[in-house]
Amino acid sequence: RNTTADVLCEMTQVFLILTANHRNIVRMPVVMRELWLEMWHDMHPHSKSKFVTKAFRGPLRHEDCHWDYAKARCAFPEFCEYRYTFGDVHLGMSCRLKYSSTKLLRQYL
Repeated sequence: RNTTADVLCEMTQVFLILTANHRNIVRMPVVMRELWLEMWHDMHPHSKSKFVTKAFRGPLRHEDCHWDYAKARCAFPEFCEYRYTFGDVHLGMSCRLKYSSTKLLRQYL
């Protein structure tokens, strides 16, 4: 049973990363992706889960697909495929999403 005192005593923890450049950390694609996914989830009140679990986090953009050299194929084979287009200079650039981003976003709700 939660009392008013219990609710008021909740704390927020802030972790300081000493070697990080804090001004540029919010510009990192990984941080922006996580923030965007959390906002996407919060905008849909009918979503089934509390938040997107990491087990379901696949790539959402072509840039998130990359080449897995150990397996000699694109990483995330259920989401990405090898599709060369003129101008790709390395194997990772040829890995692209199989499906559209809007179809993939439905998995996050």
